[in-house]
Parts: sequence; structure tokens; C-alpha cells
Amino acid sequence: MRLRINASDVSLCREVPKSTTILNILAAQIDATEPESDATVLVRLKIAQDFVVARITKRSWSELHLRVGELVYAQIKSVTVRT
Repeated sequence: MRLRINASDVSLCREVPKSTTILNILAAQIDATEPESDATVLVRLKIAQDFVVARITKRSWSELHLRVGELVYAQIKSVTVRT
């Protein structure tokens, strides 16, 4: 099965989140980044053998002091699976 996860449905945390409505939390490594606009950056995450992309603000990237190679936690919003 192949899933499509929108980059806007992925958020990043430095620590395992607690008390959150998002239940899909996976350990990930920041693999690469690419500026998307003046305000946002795309962050490619390596999760096991797969990749997921998160769209975050440049402000969040800076304030969290994120860097390529670091370990983070990806929160993935629930999605509908269509067959």
C-alpha cells in the first residue's frame, strides 16, 4: 500500500510530545531542507527506509535550532486511507 502524506500535515518536535491530539508520532532524522518561500521551508525526514516531507515556517526552523542530521519526532495528522 502506498500512502500520500501532505507536507502540511507533518509537524516536528525536538522531544516526544505529551498531551497531544496527534497520535501518529515517529522518530525521524532530518535528511535535507529546501526553501519553499520567504516564510516556509520543506524538511525531508528519513523514517526507517522511507522519506516524509514536512512544511514548517522558517521561524520554527530557526527557533528550534534544527539542523540536517538531527533526530526529531514527526507528528503526522490522521488521514483517510482510500483503496
